[in-house]
Amino acid sequence: MATLFEYFKKDFSDTFCVEKGELSLTDKGGNPVCNIFARLHLDLSKNAKFISYYIPKVSEFDCPSRIVLNSYEWVLGLSKDTEFDASIENESLGNSQELVFTGRIFIYSEDEVSEENRAAIMNDAKKAGHSVIIRTESYAKARAKWEVPSLAFISHDSKDKDPIVGPLVKELQSISCPVWYDEYSLKDGDILCEAIDKGLRECKKCIFIITPNFLQNYGWPRHEYNSILNREIDEKQNLIIPVWCGVTQQQVSDYSLALSGRLAVVWDGDVKKVANRLRQLIV
Repeated sequence: MATLFEYFKKDFSDTFCVEKGELSLTDKGGNPVCNIFARLHLDLSKNAKFISYYIPKVSEFDCPSRIVLNSYEWVLGLSKDTEFDASIENESLGNSQELVFTGRIFIYSEDEVSEENRAAIMNDAKKAGHSVIIRTESYAKARAKWEVPSLAFISHDSKDKDPIVGPLVKELQSISCPVWYDEYSLKDGDILCEAIDKGLRECKKCIFIITPNFLQNYGWPRHEYNSILNREIDEKQNLIIPVWCGVTQQQVSDYSLALSGRLAVVWDGDVKKVANRLRQLIV
């Protein structure tokens, strides 16, 4: 089942998202207790912007969800530091400063929020002219009832996140092909190796984004490749789906003869076409 943090990361994937904010909660002595993640969502199609927060488990406060509402002006201020002015030819589609704040605030809280605290939060929000939606573990469980689990693990080099992997993952999600992706699937407190190994053990397929960066990285990408290769041998089934991007047959062969002999999807920049092809191979 996807975690609440995963939903925080992937919900509203059709908006431009400013993720620079981490709000630190401190105790009475001024000692940091936890970091709350803040995101400012910019929706150009609706000339609007709104806010979402993720709050990890916090035992030191009765209702941290109520506390974060006081920081909304700071979150809105994130757009002032964001160079974002979208246009096509001479037609301006808008910029972050011109978008209207809708007053909608989404709070993803790992702690359940009592009915009394919910009422207090809604009352505070109403006074400020805001609308608050609180999402807790029960939200994640309800989503899981109708969402399919991650169908594939996606292995990549971190340098390829922005140009290739991020857009590809969003497109796969949009066509009902969820994947295990570290940016969505890991949250604070997770032990990295355990979380990755769990994803590798449970995935139906493993997509490898084979780029020059991947071939030169003998850290986690190599560990993930060896792990899946061992699973293939043990389970006697094909699990690996390579996506070649800017690499040659010889380069892949030098990395692994077993990998170079596999039928690969070729990345040509058309993210929709690549995603649809991968979905056919996974589902």
